[in-house]
Amino acid sequence: MLKRQKGWNMNGDTSKRPGFWDKRFFGSNIALVIGLLGIAGGLTSLSVNVMNAGLFAILGSVTYRSAKQRKLGLVTNTWFRKVLESLAILIILLMVVLHTDTSLIDLVYFDPFTNLIIPAWVFVAYLVAISRPFEDLERGLKQSAKAELRMHKELSTRVLLSIALVSEILRGIIGGLIGSMFGILTLILFIVGLVYTVRDSLKGQSKIWIDWLLVVGIALAMFFATTVGGGS
Repeated sequence: MLKRQKGWNMNGDTSKRPGFWDKRFFGSNIALVIGLLGIAGGLTSLSVNVMNAGLFAILGSVTYRSAKQRKLGLVTNTWFRKVLESLAILIILLMVVLHTDTSLIDLVYFDPFTNLIIPAWVFVAYLVAISRPFEDLERGLKQSAKAELRMHKELSTRVLLSIALVSEILRGIIGGLIGSMFGILTLILFIVGLVYTVRDSLKGQSKIWIDWLLVVGIALAMFFATTVGGGS
């Protein structure tokens, strides 16, 4: 008798894979389409930044989709697939960091969307994908509803904290009036996210370390931005 192995679907095979517009992968598919449009726009306008943004969006959406398929048991959960996912993220980071003619600070300052926001989105989305309890959604209607509600609550907290972290990084880099606006946004999101994190910790939520890691990261970014801004 064929046993159900980790990483496979309920039938023990991968024959029933989701279609492209499966609602479970709607967000990643939209990101993939946007990435393709970005590459097309970059080729048309001969803009390297636009082309890179499209490439990053494609790599991020494919990586997220692959991780989510593994968690749902729709594809085999192999180390080779995990290595490919990690390699895609590494390519994005290297393409941002390895610029011999321009410093990283200048890259983020002049094009934060391509060199900070999209890479941060890819990393956070992948981190969420590998930590979300997708398989819980396959276990009965009542359990599925509870798991889905819990999943959305966990995700909303991490999204708030992730946006706050990106906002605080932008405040430290840009400065001035625009930087102050980012600072206000960071403070609001940080307070809300911290309240949710404490609440979820008291409830014994799983993977709460991710939320606390983001909280610590935001606090360090706020300290760094305040120190540098005050000393300049």
